[in-house]
Amino acid sequence: MISEYAQIHDTVKLGHNIEIEENVIIEENVRLGNNVVIKKDTIIKKGSVIADNTVLGKKPFKASNSAVTKEKELDPLIIGEYVTIGANCVIYRGAKLNNFVFVGDLASIREDVEIGEYTIIGRGLQ
Repeated sequence: MISEYAQIHDTVKLGHNIEIEENVIIEENVRLGNNVVIKKDTIIKKGSVIADNTVLGKKPFKASNSAVTKEKELDPLIIGEYVTIGANCVIYRGAKLNNFVFVGDLASIREDVEIGEYTIIGRGLQ
């Protein structure tokens, strides 16, 4: 399912079974693998590659016994230019990945994190 309110450049290559929510912006020459979920307001800049079974822009859940009592408003997830995100990754709303970042398979990047240009995030990292 792709929201009619998403802005997707006509050069974007989409895999099968994609879900893109409202207000998502995907710039030119982005490639999305199969079973990718992109939550609302996420921005993906040009030339990025998102592998299979990845979730982008996820909001964090609050546990029932959490010490945190109120939800925090988070900025949209921003994926910079020419970023590569491996398979089965979860990257939360409120994170920012700058240009040329590489994220290995099975990594999870939480909210309020900024990853600098040319950084490599290893497999399975949280």
